Order: sequence, then structure tokens, then C-alpha cells
Amino acid sequence: MLTTDPSKFYDIIGKLGQGGFAKVFKVKRKSDGFICALKFVEPKNDAERQIIINEVGVMRMCDQNSGIIKVIETYDFKSRLWIFEELMDDALTSYIQTLFKTYSEKIVKYVLKKSLEGLNYLHKRHIIHRDIKSDNLLMNTKGEVKLADFGYAVQLTQEKAGRQSKVGTVCWMAPELIRGERSYTTKVDIWSFGIFAMEMADGDPPYISEPQGRVIFNIVKKDPPVINSRWSQ
Repeated sequence: MLTTDPSKFYDIIGKLGQGGFAKVFKVKRKSDGFICALKFVEPKNDAERQIIINEVGVMRMCDQNSGIIKVIETYDFKSRLWIFEELMDDALTSYIQTLFKTYSEKIVKYVLKKSLEGLNYLHKRHIIHRDIKSDNLLMNTKGEVKLADFGYAVQLTQEKAGRQSKVGTVCWMAPELIRGERSYTTKVDIWSFGIFAMEMADGDPPYISEPQGRVIFNIVKKDPPVINSRWSQ
């Protein structure tokens, strides 16, 4: 990471959003007018800092055309992390919520295919994302769909082809993650991808209106949910 003042090189155009860890801004590079996104993070402690550094590390390992958001450069300045990334137009959550009743099955298939390309890229490199959901799949007006938010991603090794920790967002979480099983693999992302597919098909993931405890019970104890809407067999 660079340690100089990034405001010397970038101008903020406007705020795009805010999440659990970061604020996101649209920025312009002063040297050439290049437009990108800035994820601005103020870690509360060393654990949070490590999560963000891990995210940057995973993204930096990915090729530009991999279906993964590209990191342009990063700064560690005045105890804050400044992560400059390629700019996308919106998360798929907004697309689903706004256009759910109008988009076609062909569009659903296209989005799912592009999402799987990014996921396949990670899994071939023994990386588990662990938080696949519409919030973490970004799109732009060129039709690109890319995976983002790698704070929960972990890299597997040949020595240990599994991980043990409970993370992710409950409605999209695989049963083995919720149960805290001793070891899990890239298959947890496939479950979450399936829930995301249902989110696109039905407008929301299963159990979204239930209390968290009930959601956990349903995922662990019930059969996998099924699509209940207007799509072909």
C-alpha cells in the first residue's frame, strides 16, 4: 500500500453509498481525468484492518477480465485505508428491487452465467468468497457483472482444503456454515449462489421476512427452498 496523501492525486465527485465497513465515493484522477470508485475505510481495530487488507489482497490476485472488481491502487494514510477500484453503476440488489416484475428469463440467465464466471475464477484458485448475494454483485451499463466485497474471502491451501468459521449474511448462508461444521469448502458459495438465483427469480431470498433465529432454523432443518414464481421449468 502507498502511504502518501491520496487527495493529492484524486478529487471526490460525489458519494455513492455506505456499508458496514466503508463509505464509497465516485472520484476523478487529477493526472488524466480517469473516473473510478473510492472505498474509504476507517478500521475500528486491527481485526477490521486485517479484513480489509485481506479483501485487497484477494482482489489484487485476480486478472482484469476475471469477473472480479479490479483494484487500481490502495493507500494507507492517517490510519485510514483508501481503496481505489473500477467504477460500476450499481449492485444487482437495486436492479432486482426496481425491475423484478419486468426483466426476462434471458436476462436472469445472462446475469447468473456472468456471476458463475467470476465464482469459477475464484474457486479454481482455491478461494472461497463466503458472502455471495446481490449486494456483492455489481453491474454496469456495458452489461458487465462482477463480484465485489471480499472482506470474508479466504484462500485455501493444498494442506488444508477447508475452513472453519461462521460468516456471511444469514439468508444466503449454507447450512454447514450455520452449523459451524469443522471444515467446509467452495461448495458454500454454490449454495449462496443458488439463493441469489432464487432472489433474482422471486425478488427476495427465502425467509427474508423471518426473524434471524427462524431463518437459521429453516436453513438447517428444512429441505432446500424452491422457486415459486413465473419462470419456465
